Amino acid sequence: MQQLSSLLAELQEISPMPNDEALEEQLEEGAHKCCCPTLNDSTK
Repeated sequence: MQQLSSLLAELQEISPMPNDEALEEQLEEGAHKCCCPTLNDSTK
């Protein structure tokens, strides 16, 4: 979970006002990278 939190923080630094849809896409990508298939399933 810490990895996802830091990932989100980095994303917010890159784009100060991110869209919810864009954030969700980035989160799904992050879930793939962090190997969290359960988290990916719950978002869909």
